[in-house]
Amino acid sequence: MKCVIDSSALRWLEKINHLELLKDLYDILFIPYGVKQQIFNIPTLNKFIQNSVKIFEPQNREDYNQRISELLNKLNWKDPVDIEVLLTYHKTNSNEMLFANKEAGRRFGAYGVVRDIAHLYNLAESKNIFNRDKYIEYLNKLIRYDYRTKELRFLIDKLLF
Repeated sequence: MKCVIDSSALRWLEKINHLELLKDLYDILFIPYGVKQQIFNIPTLNKFIQNSVKIFEPQNREDYNQRISELLNKLNWKDPVDIEVLLTYHKTNSNEMLFANKEAGRRFGAYGVVRDIAHLYNLAESKNIFNRDKYIEYLNKLIRYDYRTKELRFLIDKLLF
């Protein structure tokens, strides 16, 4: 399974010490060059990228930048790197995009498969990486760093009952 990862997902997973989960979940990990630029000054992420991730570089940067501009306007979106994730998803024939951005999921879901880091349970469970208790532990780590606290507490309640 191939996945294109946004910098927000990388930062949050690094913060809760779960970067290695990505290697367990996905066979091939991609990031666009823009994501690499956003995280270049974070040593643990740089090391992870060097060892575990393929950096997508378009063959024609000028055409690629033009396409990014077009999609920024069409989707009324502000972050060009999020658009790079979407384009990389299509160019690499990836199975999904991983964000820590609820709005990206809503906006890009019409153009491909989007997963939020809070919703890795089904995939992790299918690969025998998480059981329900480990997933709740994972969600609680995100809550400790104020990642969508209300939504994740609701999700935990749902898992418990």
